[in-house]
Amino acid sequence: LRSNPNATFVATDIAPTCVEQLWEVVERERIGNFKERITAFVADSADLGQTHLFQGLNADVALIMFTLSAVSPEGQIAMLRNALAALRPGGVLCVRDHGLYDMVQLRIPPEQ
Repeated sequence: LRSNPNATFVATDIAPTCVEQLWEVVERERIGNFKERITAFVADSADLGQTHLFQGLNADVALIMFTLSAVSPEGQIAMLRNALAALRPGGVLCVRDHGLYDMVQLRIPPEQ
């Protein structure tokens, strides 16, 4: 946002606390007038019933980070569809998640 005056940022999280923390960082880091270029809202992106919240965001890039592995297979499909609904035509979807046998996954008991 600092280096690109035309950039906008959209963030969603299922936890209101995370959205609040984003605004705290904006204030703490004195990101200043960027509030009008940031949209943040609480949403369950793993729920197809909330697709209307994502449509029309016209994002250049969508990033799903460390969340796909935390939801059911049905929720994963919904999350991907909602992310795609947020993109402009030609937009890019990026995914970063835990890998098979990485340390985070190995710490989770098999019954989970």
